[in-house]
Amino acid sequence: MIWRNFAIFQKPLIITHLLSVQFFSFSDWNVCDHCQKAFKCISEPASHVLIHQEEKQFECSICHTRFTHQSALQKHSLVHMDTKCKQDTGLQQRRETTPKERVVCDHLKDHMLVHTGEMPFECSVCNNQFNFEGDLKRHMLGHTGEKPLECSVCHRQFNLKRTLRYHMLVHTGERPFKCSVCDKQFISTSHLKDHMVVHTGERPFKCSVCYKQFSRNSHLKDHMLIHTGEKPFECSVCQKQFNKKGDLKRHMLVHTGEKPFKCSVCDKQFINTSHLKDHMLIHTGERPFKCSVCDKQFSRNSHLKRHMLIHTGEMPFECSVCGKQFSQNGALKDHMLIHTGEKPFECSVCHKQFNCKGACKRHTVLVHKEGLRLSKMISNEEHP
Repeated sequence: MIWRNFAIFQKPLIITHLLSVQFFSFSDWNVCDHCQKAFKCISEPASHVLIHQEEKQFECSICHTRFTHQSALQKHSLVHMDTKCKQDTGLQQRRETTPKERVVCDHLKDHMLVHTGEMPFECSVCNNQFNFEGDLKRHMLGHTGEKPLECSVCHRQFNLKRTLRYHMLVHTGERPFKCSVCDKQFISTSHLKDHMVVHTGERPFKCSVCYKQFSRNSHLKDHMLIHTGEKPFECSVCQKQFNKKGDLKRHMLVHTGEKPFKCSVCDKQFINTSHLKDHMLIHTGERPFKCSVCDKQFSRNSHLKRHMLIHTGEMPFECSVCGKQFSQNGALKDHMLIHTGEKPFECSVCHKQFNCKGACKRHTVLVHKEGLRLSKMISNEEHP
């Protein structure tokens, strides 16, 4: 499956159309052995390969760059259009009067901005600058929220053509970019590049504050929010703020009540995959987290961390009222009920209230032991 060079298409609409056809494949394309450029017509690679083999006999009279084909030299000469106009007044007049040459020159002017670094088009909202007016228009869609492009299959909307093109691969199931190490396939070159750091171990993105390194720039951006304290993602229901969009999405499940991740053994449902993974250890009996001091094992890493405080003697949770310290946050919360006077635990028999769950249990067993025994007997008689 080959998709190495989008230059083989001349119009984005053709790409969108082809991607929407389920049976479309790149398996029958002809590929250059030298540069891997792909061609549909079998005659095209024959002329293309001359680029790699032939002597470059056509030379530009201005910059002396050499080309294998005269047509390539003619296209290159457009770069020097302004120079030629200064040297040839006749060409200057044709440029001003001939629509075709005027359009070519206008396109050349736009292209030259890439080399000059000039960015004449500025966003009126965020002051971001761009080389081309088209780039500014596409950028503005991010501020307006407009999504003029729609998927013909699922009707999902997008603001950029390239985003729609990548999305169409979800429907076709095609993943044209393959990892040369593990053969894993991806829908885009950017995803493939991100994946390759798994094999290279490269972490080129470094935090300027703590010097921690990351394999992806997006991971670095997320990390920087820890230092800035910025939480740009706000829940529309309870106004709780988050520094990651993914955290906000997971939080929203609390309000919707949705639990999309289901245990295959007992059908219990969870709001995220990590909770499901932790739950599955109950069924497998696996305890992968082992204490390095006493060899006690735990099903969760968080449980191991809490356990390690026993060995270190560390008590990181301190009461803000009396200064008493605790090794676990739960113990601190229970302690705080002494200061607030709150008694959230109620006896189911006499309705006496307690500030500690353990105290409530002890009361029920010691005071109402006989009553609980009789209540259980009656319940068993009614529901044998």
